[in-house]
Amino acid sequence: MRALVTGSNGTVGSVLCHRLARAGWELVRWDRSEVPVDDYARMETFVRRERPDVLFHLAAASQPAQGDATAEESWEVNYEWTSELAWIARKLDIGLVFTSTVMVFTDARPGPYTIASRPNAEHGYGMEKRRAEERVFHQNPKARVARLGWQIGRDLEGNQMA
Repeated sequence: MRALVTGSNGTVGSVLCHRLARAGWELVRWDRSEVPVDDYARMETFVRRERPDVLFHLAAASQPAQGDATAEESWEVNYEWTSELAWIARKLDIGLVFTSTVMVFTDARPGPYTIASRPNAEHGYGMEKRRAEERVFHQNPKARVARLGWQIGRDLEGNQMA
């Protein structure tokens, strides 16, 4: 199997790539400097050329308030890029796995969320991801979304992370 991974240098992306490689997957790591997220024609050309079986979209601008990105850049990465990748994956019949966040929920109810739980974030990162989830399923009904919480532990080099 061949996987194209956005966000492959991030916490989750590096672990995913490590595990996919150990399982025998062929990996293509998407570098935003090679294919800018606002150049949709180049994005589609890149995906066509690489011909992945699955596109894992893990890249995100997760902390615009702390300087990770401006609000505009955050929206571009978290919503616009995600929407375009969902469409490209559908058009090319490629599996799509999109990582979202539990921050799509703003209520503080106890217990785990279920598939029936309705996202309700109206601001910031959680809202961007909620809107992106909606767009992904609109663009590509066969896509899969994984809502991740905080990742706490050690990275592949043994460094503490949160």
